[in-house]
Amino acid sequence: MRIKIINYLKSLGFEISTLLDHRISHLSKFLPYDHMKIINSHETHLKKYKEFVRDTKYSFIIAPETSKILYDLTQIVKNYDKICLSSNLEGIKIGTSKINTYKFFLKNKILTPKTFLIPLKKNNLDIEFIIQKFYELEQPIIIKPEDGVGAESIYYFETKKQIENFFKHFKYKIEAGRNYVLQEFIDGRDLSISLINIINSLNLETERPYILSINSQYINIKSSNYKSEYLGGTTPTENHQKESPIISPTINPFFS
Repeated sequence: MRIKIINYLKSLGFEISTLLDHRISHLSKFLPYDHMKIINSHETHLKKYKEFVRDTKYSFIIAPETSKILYDLTQIVKNYDKICLSSNLEGIKIGTSKINTYKFFLKNKILTPKTFLIPLKKNNLDIEFIIQKFYELEQPIIIKPEDGVGAESIYYFETKKQIENFFKHFKYKIEAGRNYVLQEFIDGRDLSISLINIINSLNLETERPYILSINSQYINIKSSNYKSEYLGGTTPTENHQKESPIISPTINPFFS
């Protein structure tokens, strides 16, 4: 993502300043940057990040969505009164929270799996609540972090016995104090959409978004040891031309 974005911005004539974590410093040879700072393990990135934001006009942020990292970095750009080319604060607040996203989809009449925030009991997930919802839904469920990304810590259950076994023998996989959600499991293809939101410059109304690509992901969440894995993906997905007319009307209410 970083390579593609920097190459594109450079082709438009931008002067590029970028930060790079020392663990991926080998990527520097692929980046047509003008100014770069490698952040070492003993350094804090925030000081140098703020310097870069202060000295530039535009910022495009690539950062984890967990623990409000992306939100906080974007807020810094706003505090310096600079132009953010990536997602705005409102979009991040919705998109990085599965509960907020669920409520937003319901409000805009978009079909979405039933989602529940799991209450905590003494800093642990409420197992009775989980089993109750499992019976109410009458189908397989998944449990995952409320702000998780990249198929992180997704646990799949088909029976009450599996739930009880997980919390008896694999309870250590759940981070104490972290928020988790329970969702009904919808069997189907794992797809995502890359798109551009379009605003009419005359009346500032949002038009139907432009779909850049429909992507497929390869995810395994049904292993016997409750280890979820993201195994990569394909862009665009196979038969994406057939998927686009189906998906396009569905996502339109998202931008109404």
